[in-house]
Amino acid sequence: MTKADSGDLRELLGKVPPAGSRFRHYKGSEYVVVGAAILEATLEPIVLYCPAEGAGRDICWARPLSVWDSRVQVGAEEVPRFRKIDVNRSGGA
Repeated sequence: MTKADSGDLRELLGKVPPAGSRFRHYKGSEYVVVGAAILEATLEPIVLYCPAEGAGRDICWARPLSVWDSRVQVGAEEVPRFRKIDVNRSGGA
């Protein structure tokens, strides 16, 4: 794969949720998006995120956008891996 120009990279990064967005993982924990990155080897967009609460807030995680946006099987139901939380509403998502 050839390296993309900066315009192509910005377009890819535009698909990553904006920094400050809050999400609930399907297992229940809440996370805050802190940024975006490009995986150098494949030029795949990456979501950078940290736990919203708790002792691990200073540890950031990186997940490919394709996996971030994927759905997972929970029992008989297929659900989003991460669901955006509306912080303006009481009770979350």
